[in-house]
Amino acid sequence: MYDTNVSVVVAKGLIISPQGHSIGVINEGERKATSFSVQASMEMTAKNYTITFEIAYDDFRGVTHRETFQTDVTVASNFLMENMVPILIILAIVAICSVVSVYFLRLRKLKQIEAGETKHG
Repeated sequence: MYDTNVSVVVAKGLIISPQGHSIGVINEGERKATSFSVQASMEMTAKNYTITFEIAYDDFRGVTHRETFQTDVTVASNFLMENMVPILIILAIVAICSVVSVYFLRLRKLKQIEAGETKHG
């Protein structure tokens, strides 16, 4: 196979870099490898996505051939990012409750002190 190129045809929202690689000549029985970087946006749903690649090459006669193949990529859930707003709301409620309880404890203590001074004074 001569002038062999691998390129991304369909990525369905995935960010793939680079979009293609030139592999060059692949002799009979030889293997060559390449790699792509795959990134999912925060808006993507956690599930399997299919990426379609195309391999284009020339045979010994100079005739160009194109073949496609697919591979699955699993986009995993990012629990923390998906639940950030509810977590922040819960933390805010806990903080407000803590401040209110400290306020009421101090208020009660002040009333106790005043009541004690009134009884003794």
